[in-house]
Amino acid sequence: MDTFIVVKSAANEKQLQSEEVDIAILSEAARLPEIVWTKYLSTRTGRSIWPTTPDAEAAWIWREIEKGKADPRLRLDHFQFTPRANPKFKYDRYWIEHAKAETRVDAARAPITPVNTEAAPSKTNGHDCFDEATQCVAMKDAGFAEQFGGLWTFHRGRVVPIRKEESRKGEVPHVINEDRPWFEWADVHVSMDYGFADGVCVLFWLIGPRQVVLRQSIYDKGIIPDDLVKQTKNVIEEMGWKNRVTRFVGDPKKPEVVELFRRRGLPIWDVDKKAQADRKAGHLELMNYLSIDQATGEPHMLIHKDNVSVIDEWMNLRYKDPEKTRNLDTEGALAGKDHAYDAARYFVMARPPIEMKQETRLADLEFSKLRQQILRGRNRRPQRTVPRGSGHSWAGGISA
Repeated sequence: MDTFIVVKSAANEKQLQSEEVDIAILSEAARLPEIVWTKYLSTRTGRSIWPTTPDAEAAWIWREIEKGKADPRLRLDHFQFTPRANPKFKYDRYWIEHAKAETRVDAARAPITPVNTEAAPSKTNGHDCFDEATQCVAMKDAGFAEQFGGLWTFHRGRVVPIRKEESRKGEVPHVINEDRPWFEWADVHVSMDYGFADGVCVLFWLIGPRQVVLRQSIYDKGIIPDDLVKQTKNVIEEMGWKNRVTRFVGDPKKPEVVELFRRRGLPIWDVDKKAQADRKAGHLELMNYLSIDQATGEPHMLIHKDNVSVIDEWMNLRYKDPEKTRNLDTEGALAGKDHAYDAARYFVMARPPIEMKQETRLADLEFSKLRQQILRGRNRRPQRTVPRGSGHSWAGGISA
């Protein structure tokens, strides 16, 4: 029987579709989107091997490992190793990085001094970093633990803390499985982060009395602006939102793409571009929306389960340096795709009008009356320009 060895690139996932193979090796698996396995290879592969580093982009692999631990019948075996597995490993560099990591975790603590910097850590040489009972300080540094300890550390630095299920503390999830009655009359806002080769994301939001819901999305790459306009309009038509789209928030870094949407008839919402692009302010506002509304017991922002790619991005997005999570104004501070994250930041920085008086409850109003109330309020607005500094303050009401 002939044996064929075929090498393929995952740059275009669709080309991976083929007849069944006996074994697939996903080299540098952490760099591959989850869809490479779930959609294109899982049903066509007898066995597979996934060599990877335990970094943030490999979170989907970590989830598979956890499934295998919980249910041996799935036959998802795994192993990990430390530098001891490499007889040629240069430990002088290891001890230098070890000292740096200790300083990052606890600057006041004196670093561990090994007897021999050319030898592996052990009980007689510094201490045994790879024994959890040692409680090595350097291993508390996410970067060092990942690169030198082979440990999964990405959970330490999640950027978007959404919940798919109820938390151990009883906090309700952000992801919902069903439509709510008020979805039928809610205004629709659209926000976008555009890139051609890098990726594009268009988010479709429903604006409720005290909540916003991400109901639909476009998440892809390699789409030219003209085709993106068509896809956006198709979603609006299919969902029956043609007369309910009241605001389109574009990518502040792509004014030419925003202008194309304007010319095609979408209601562009003009905002302070500098404020809209403020990464730190946008992140903090997004965290406000993900927080629990004490009046309803639910988050201010919900995500419908249909937005699989957005949920996956937000579950996996991590800080490159979890110990410096405040450095949000740096473009390269995050590890992983952030297209939906950016589109959500642009959306919340446009200050969607979800405020209602505390004493007004949805149950007290008929949908038609509430819809008329919203329309009257919109007609009284003098202009579609949001001054910098305006927005929400969940603790203190509306800021001026």
